[in-house]
Amino acid sequence: MKAGGGNGIMLPHYCRPGRLWYVSDGFIWDDLPVSYRTEPGRPPECSSKLFIFNPQDKMANVRVWFYHVDRSPTAIELSVEQGGIKAIELANLPEVPHKQSFWIALESDVPVLPQARHEDYTLWDPVPDALISVAPYPGPLEDETVWIYPDCFQGGARSWYEREMLTILNPNEQVVTARVRYLLRWYELGAEEEIEIPGARTRR
Repeated sequence: MKAGGGNGIMLPHYCRPGRLWYVSDGFIWDDLPVSYRTEPGRPPECSSKLFIFNPQDKMANVRVWFYHVDRSPTAIELSVEQGGIKAIELANLPEVPHKQSFWIALESDVPVLPQARHEDYTLWDPVPDALISVAPYPGPLEDETVWIYPDCFQGGARSWYEREMLTILNPNEQVVTARVRYLLRWYELGAEEEIEIPGARTRR
């Protein structure tokens, strides 16, 4: 597929519309009740939004899957108008648990482009303290068995909240074993561990 009406520029795989996407992991950690949102339209303390862009000239029928740590996947179904963008606040869905890691996968009957955006807010400020948008990965998965994550930092100060998490999705029905290696800057050898992930579950 070429961009710009055949100008010869190849789009990266995450920029091309597709029918199956592994969108992003997520973690909704909010502690404040809804009554603390004093301004109309104010986002939750921990907002997790899913955007779906339908670039086609017909309606897109979409099913969004949520994979969990301790339960079978849950799903919602929706439609996206032709040329439209649908925005969903995942923190408001009963299918998405709070304070527990989850993964988002998406299926559509026509090629679409999804994007997850995770935002953290303080009580008095409508501007997010932190904002993360992860590039989605197109499916189906075939021979992707090695993944490299190039950066990680775990601070030691007690003055701020910090937690480093690696969330692994197993979209298969059977149990899989993942070997995780940690490579350190100042040491030749890092730690290594094996993690068993049940079918259709996530581990963090």
